Amino acid sequence: METVEKRLVILKNEYIPELVYRNLPGVLKNLTDVFSERERDIVLLSSLGVLSSTIPNVFGIYDGDKIYPNLFVLIVAPPASGKGTMNFSKILIQKIHAKILADSKTTNLICQEEKKKDKNKNYAECPQLELKIIPANISTAEMYSYLNVSKNGVLIIESEADTLSNMLKNDWSNYSDLLRKAFQHESISLSRQIDNRYIEIDEPKVSLVVSGTPDQLQPLIKSKENGLFSRFLMYSFDEISGFKNVFAPQAYNYKDFF
Repeated sequence: METVEKRLVILKNEYIPELVYRNLPGVLKNLTDVFSERERDIVLLSSLGVLSSTIPNVFGIYDGDKIYPNLFVLIVAPPASGKGTMNFSKILIQKIHAKILADSKTTNLICQEEKKKDKNKNYAECPQLELKIIPANISTAEMYSYLNVSKNGVLIIESEADTLSNMLKNDWSNYSDLLRKAFQHESISLSRQIDNRYIEIDEPKVSLVVSGTPDQLQPLIKSKENGLFSRFLMYSFDEISGFKNVFAPQAYNYKDFF
Protein backbone atom coordinates (compact mmCIF):
# COMPACT_ATOMS: atom_id res chain seq x y z
CA MET A 1 0.00 0.00 0.00
CA GLU A 2 2.83 2.38 0.90
CA THR A 3 4.54 1.73 -2.44
CA VAL A 4 1.35 2.53 -4.37
CA GLU A 5 0.84 5.77 -2.45
CA LYS A 6 4.44 6.87 -3.14
CA ARG A 7 4.04 6.06 -6.80
CA LEU A 8 0.85 8.13 -7.01
CA VAL A 9 2.60 11.14 -5.51
CA ILE A 10 5.40 10.84 -8.05
CA LEU A 11 2.98 10.49 -10.94
CA LYS A 12 1.03 13.50 -9.80
CA ASN A 13 4.18 15.62 -9.91
CA GLU A 14 5.51 14.60 -13.31
CA TYR A 15 5.93 17.26 -15.97
CA ILE A 16 4.12 17.05 -19.29
CA PRO A 17 6.39 14.86 -21.48
CA GLU A 18 8.93 16.56 -23.73
CA LEU A 19 7.47 14.71 -26.72
CA VAL A 20 4.29 16.77 -26.37
CA TYR A 21 6.21 20.03 -26.65
CA ARG A 22 8.22 18.87 -29.65
CA ASN A 23 5.00 18.16 -31.54
CA LEU A 24 3.06 21.32 -30.70
CA PRO A 25 1.81 23.65 -33.46
CA GLY A 26 4.17 26.57 -34.07
CA VAL A 27 2.15 29.15 -32.14
CA LEU A 28 2.03 27.09 -28.95
CA LYS A 29 5.62 25.92 -29.34
CA ASN A 30 6.84 29.52 -29.51
CA LEU A 31 4.87 30.38 -26.38
CA THR A 32 6.10 27.47 -24.31
CA ASP A 33 9.75 27.47 -25.43
CA VAL A 34 10.58 30.50 -23.26
CA PHE A 35 9.40 28.73 -20.08
CA SER A 36 10.56 25.59 -18.31
CA GLU A 37 9.29 22.89 -15.96
CA ARG A 38 6.09 23.81 -14.05
CA GLU A 39 5.71 27.22 -15.63
CA ARG A 40 5.89 25.71 -19.10
CA ASP A 41 3.17 23.18 -18.28
CA ILE A 42 0.95 25.89 -16.79
CA VAL A 43 1.41 28.17 -19.81
CA LEU A 44 0.52 25.34 -22.19
CA LEU A 45 -2.62 24.23 -20.35
CA SER A 46 -3.93 27.72 -19.67
CA SER A 47 -3.26 28.77 -23.28
CA LEU A 48 -5.17 25.74 -24.53
CA GLY A 49 -8.07 26.70 -22.27
CA VAL A 50 -8.07 30.31 -23.49
CA LEU A 51 -7.69 29.43 -27.17
CA SER A 52 -10.49 26.86 -26.90
CA SER A 53 -12.89 29.81 -26.75
CA THR A 54 -11.65 31.31 -30.03
CA ILE A 55 -12.61 28.60 -32.55
CA PRO A 56 -16.43 28.38 -32.33
CA ASN A 57 -16.81 26.93 -35.84
CA VAL A 58 -14.70 23.87 -35.01
CA PHE A 59 -16.47 20.81 -33.64
CA GLY A 60 -16.33 17.04 -33.53
CA ILE A 61 -18.84 14.24 -33.08
CA TYR A 62 -18.63 12.42 -29.75
CA ASP A 63 -21.09 9.65 -28.94
CA GLY A 64 -23.37 10.95 -31.69
CA ASP A 65 -23.39 14.51 -30.37
CA LYS A 66 -21.75 17.71 -31.65
CA ILE A 67 -19.00 18.83 -29.25
CA TYR A 68 -17.03 22.08 -29.47
CA PRO A 69 -13.41 22.51 -28.26
CA ASN A 70 -14.25 24.55 -25.12
CA LEU A 71 -12.20 23.33 -22.15
CA PHE A 72 -12.49 23.65 -18.37
CA VAL A 73 -8.93 23.87 -16.97
CA LEU A 74 -8.15 23.85 -13.23
CA ILE A 75 -4.59 24.29 -11.91
CA VAL A 76 -4.16 23.37 -8.24
CA ALA A 77 -0.90 24.13 -6.43
CA PRO A 78 0.43 25.69 -3.21
CA PRO A 79 1.08 29.44 -2.93
CA ALA A 80 4.35 30.68 -4.47
CA SER A 81 4.52 27.72 -6.83
CA GLY A 82 4.59 29.57 -10.17
CA LYS A 83 0.95 29.12 -11.13
CA GLY A 84 0.67 32.90 -11.65
CA THR A 85 2.10 32.42 -15.16
CA MET A 86 -1.44 31.35 -16.08
CA ASN A 87 -2.36 35.04 -16.30
CA PHE A 88 -0.17 35.57 -19.38
CA SER A 89 -2.48 33.36 -21.44
CA LYS A 90 -5.29 35.89 -21.02
CA ILE A 91 -3.30 38.28 -23.25
CA LEU A 92 -3.82 35.89 -26.18
CA ILE A 93 -7.52 36.79 -26.31
CA GLN A 94 -7.40 40.39 -25.09
CA LYS A 95 -7.56 41.97 -28.56
CA ILE A 96 -10.53 39.79 -29.53
CA HIS A 97 -12.30 40.82 -26.33
CA ALA A 98 -11.51 44.51 -26.93
CA LYS A 99 -12.78 44.36 -30.52
CA ILE A 100 -16.06 42.65 -29.57
CA LEU A 101 -16.65 45.08 -26.69
CA ALA A 102 -15.85 48.18 -28.81
CA ASP A 103 -18.20 47.08 -31.62
CA SER A 104 -20.91 46.33 -29.09
CA LYS A 105 -20.54 49.72 -27.41
CA THR A 106 -20.78 51.46 -30.80
CA THR A 107 -23.97 49.59 -31.70
CA ASN A 108 -25.48 50.40 -28.30
CA LEU A 109 -24.53 54.09 -28.57
CA ILE A 110 -26.11 54.40 -32.04
CA CYS A 111 -29.30 52.83 -30.68
CA GLN A 112 -29.40 55.24 -27.72
CA GLU A 113 -28.91 58.24 -30.03
CA GLU A 114 -31.72 57.09 -32.32
CA LYS A 115 -34.06 56.77 -29.35
CA LYS A 116 -33.25 60.34 -28.27
CA LYS A 117 -33.92 61.74 -31.76
CA ASP A 118 -37.41 60.32 -32.06
CA LYS A 119 -38.98 59.77 -28.65
CA ASN A 120 -42.36 58.99 -30.17
CA LYS A 121 -41.05 56.01 -32.08
CA ASN A 122 -41.50 52.70 -30.30
CA TYR A 123 -37.94 51.42 -30.22
CA ALA A 124 -37.14 48.03 -28.80
CA GLU A 125 -34.58 47.84 -26.01
CA CYS A 126 -31.06 48.61 -27.15
CA PRO A 127 -28.82 45.53 -27.41
CA GLN A 128 -26.85 44.48 -24.36
CA LEU A 129 -23.08 44.81 -24.38
CA GLU A 130 -21.32 41.73 -25.73
CA LEU A 131 -18.15 40.40 -24.09
CA LYS A 132 -15.66 37.68 -24.86
CA ILE A 133 -14.14 37.55 -21.36
CA ILE A 134 -16.67 37.62 -18.55
CA PRO A 135 -15.85 37.72 -14.82
CA ALA A 136 -16.58 34.84 -12.47
CA ASN A 137 -17.99 37.46 -10.10
CA ILE A 138 -21.37 37.59 -11.82
CA SER A 139 -24.98 36.71 -11.13
CA THR A 140 -26.72 33.77 -12.78
CA ALA A 141 -29.08 36.12 -14.63
CA GLU A 142 -26.15 38.13 -16.01
CA MET A 143 -24.44 34.92 -17.09
CA TYR A 144 -27.50 33.92 -19.11
CA SER A 145 -27.68 37.40 -20.65
CA TYR A 146 -24.05 37.42 -21.78
CA LEU A 147 -24.28 33.90 -23.18
CA ASN A 148 -27.44 34.89 -25.04
CA VAL A 149 -25.72 37.72 -26.94
CA SER A 150 -22.31 36.03 -27.27
CA LYS A 151 -23.10 33.47 -29.93
CA ASN A 152 -19.44 32.53 -30.36
CA GLY A 153 -18.99 31.72 -26.68
CA VAL A 154 -17.29 33.30 -23.68
CA LEU A 155 -14.22 32.78 -21.51
CA ILE A 156 -14.00 32.91 -17.71
CA ILE A 157 -10.41 33.13 -16.47
CA GLU A 158 -9.63 33.60 -12.77
CA SER A 159 -6.30 33.25 -10.97
CA GLU A 160 -8.03 32.82 -7.59
CA ALA A 161 -10.43 29.88 -7.42
CA ASP A 162 -12.31 31.33 -4.45
CA THR A 163 -13.66 34.12 -6.71
CA LEU A 164 -15.65 31.40 -8.46
CA SER A 165 -16.42 29.32 -5.37
CA ASN A 166 -17.78 32.39 -3.53
CA MET A 167 -20.27 32.91 -6.35
CA LEU A 168 -21.43 29.30 -6.30
CA LYS A 169 -22.33 29.62 -2.60
CA ASN A 170 -25.02 32.26 -3.25
CA ASP A 171 -28.58 31.63 -4.41
CA TRP A 172 -28.40 34.52 -6.89
CA SER A 173 -25.07 33.45 -8.41
CA ASN A 174 -24.96 29.65 -8.13
CA TYR A 175 -24.50 28.92 -11.81
CA SER A 176 -22.86 25.52 -11.28
CA ASP A 177 -25.69 23.79 -13.18
CA LEU A 178 -25.24 26.22 -16.06
CA LEU A 179 -21.52 25.40 -16.27
CA ARG A 180 -22.23 21.66 -16.24
CA LYS A 181 -24.78 21.98 -19.04
CA ALA A 182 -22.62 24.40 -21.05
CA PHE A 183 -19.73 21.94 -20.99
CA GLN A 184 -21.93 19.50 -22.94
CA HIS A 185 -23.50 22.37 -24.95
CA GLU A 186 -26.93 21.38 -23.66
CA SER A 187 -29.78 23.79 -24.30
CA ILE A 188 -30.33 26.17 -21.36
CA SER A 189 -33.19 28.58 -20.66
CA LEU A 190 -34.23 31.25 -18.18
CA SER A 191 -37.67 32.76 -17.54
CA ARG A 192 -38.41 35.75 -15.28
CA GLN A 193 -42.00 36.93 -14.77
CA ILE A 194 -40.98 40.15 -13.00
CA ASP A 195 -39.52 41.68 -16.19
CA ASN A 196 -41.33 39.45 -18.69
CA ARG A 197 -38.04 37.97 -19.89
CA TYR A 198 -37.38 34.62 -21.54
CA ILE A 199 -33.95 33.47 -22.73
CA GLU A 200 -33.19 30.23 -24.56
CA ILE A 201 -29.69 29.30 -25.70
CA ASP A 202 -29.36 26.24 -27.92
CA GLU A 203 -25.60 25.60 -27.87
CA PRO A 204 -23.92 27.52 -25.03
CA LYS A 205 -20.14 27.71 -25.33
CA VAL A 206 -18.09 28.44 -22.21
CA SER A 207 -14.36 28.02 -21.64
CA LEU A 208 -13.12 28.12 -18.06
CA VAL A 209 -9.52 28.57 -16.83
CA VAL A 210 -9.03 28.72 -13.06
CA SER A 211 -6.10 28.34 -10.67
CA GLY A 212 -5.99 28.10 -6.91
CA THR A 213 -4.55 26.45 -3.84
CA PRO A 214 -5.82 23.13 -2.41
CA ASP A 215 -7.68 25.08 0.30
CA GLN A 216 -9.45 27.12 -2.38
CA LEU A 217 -10.42 23.96 -4.23
CA GLN A 218 -12.38 22.53 -1.31
CA PRO A 219 -15.28 25.05 -1.41
CA LEU A 220 -15.39 24.91 -5.23
CA ILE A 221 -15.54 21.12 -5.54
CA LYS A 222 -17.03 19.79 -2.34
CA SER A 223 -16.78 16.14 -3.47
CA LYS A 224 -15.72 14.07 -6.44
CA GLU A 225 -19.40 13.16 -6.88
CA ASN A 226 -20.08 16.75 -7.92
CA GLY A 227 -20.67 16.78 -11.68
CA LEU A 228 -18.54 19.89 -12.08
CA PHE A 229 -15.44 18.03 -10.88
CA SER A 230 -15.51 15.50 -13.73
CA ARG A 231 -15.63 18.26 -16.35
CA PHE A 232 -12.31 19.84 -15.40
CA LEU A 233 -8.96 19.09 -16.96
CA MET A 234 -7.03 19.17 -13.68
CA TYR A 235 -3.30 19.76 -13.27
CA SER A 236 -1.97 19.41 -9.73
CA PHE A 237 1.41 19.50 -8.02
CA ASP A 238 2.54 20.09 -4.47
CA GLU A 239 6.12 21.36 -4.54
CA ILE A 240 6.93 25.04 -3.98
CA SER A 241 9.30 26.69 -6.42
CA GLY A 242 12.66 27.94 -5.18
CA PHE A 243 13.61 31.57 -4.72
CA LYS A 244 13.19 33.59 -7.90
CA ASN A 245 14.96 36.91 -8.34
CA VAL A 246 12.22 38.97 -9.94
CA PHE A 247 14.67 41.81 -10.69
CA ALA A 248 17.09 39.63 -12.67
CA PRO A 249 17.46 40.51 -16.39
CA GLN A 250 15.04 38.51 -18.53
CA ALA A 251 15.45 37.45 -22.14
CA TYR A 252 11.77 38.22 -22.70
CA ASN A 253 9.17 40.69 -21.58
CA TYR A 254 6.46 38.05 -21.22
CA LYS A 255 3.52 40.41 -21.66
CA ASP A 256 4.89 41.84 -24.91
CA PHE A 257 5.82 38.35 -26.06
CA PHE A 258 2.29 37.04 -25.59
